[in-house]
Amino acid sequence: MLFRQAIPPGDDVPPEERYTALRLGERADGDRPYVVCNFVSSADGKATASGRTAPLAGAGDKAAFHLLRTQVDAVLAGTGTLGIKRYGLPVRDERLIEIRLAEGRPAQPLAVVISRSGRVPFEIPLFADARSRIALYTPEGTAVPD
Repeated sequence: MLFRQAIPPGDDVPPEERYTALRLGERADGDRPYVVCNFVSSADGKATASGRTAPLAGAGDKAAFHLLRTQVDAVLAGTGTLGIKRYGLPVRDERLIEIRLAEGRPAQPLAVVISRSGRVPFEIPLFADARSRIALYTPEGTAVPD
């Protein structure tokens, strides 16, 4: 699979050439973080089809999604998404872990979980995997399993 830069026009290149070595942290100004948002949507603006994102994403979308995870310090996902998709490690492919390590990042980005209600799907693989790096923000008194 090759990606073509549309504006300005560019050559066809492998996705890794467009989505690695982005040095996103260097783009941040002063004390402000650099934030990247990645999602798919239908032509009419819907974010899911039959409650899932997978039917909306092609091979290129999936490649960009996974390669962007090689470049970030943290990944934020809502608790609903975590539960529906049964999230595990943010980066699973060994080749992508190697990219993170070669560029000086930890093997896994920090998984940021924020819940206003305190309803967190602790039964998902993310919370069971010792390699996970998690920052959990919940209301005071939320029961967090050991």
